[in-house]
Amino acid sequence: MVAAMSASERGLAPQAADSEPAARSATFALELSDLTVRVPGRTLIDRLTVRLPAGRVTVVLGRNGAGKSSLLHAIAGL
Repeated sequence: MVAAMSASERGLAPQAADSEPAARSATFALELSDLTVRVPGRTLIDRLTVRLPAGRVTVVLGRNGAGKSSLLHAIAGL
């Protein structure tokens, strides 16, 4: 599961009532489209598409073996 929270949602910064949420903005810190990660004999991540908005903290949560490290390695190009 990938979740994003702004600083104001975490209680770290004030947010103006008329400000537009980052998810509606066209600015993304990272955008993945149809990411697939395979190792011999196994698909670790299959066709993941996600947009991570700029200016927000993103958390990757999941059980052991869910593919969190594989996702981060793929993003880093390792």
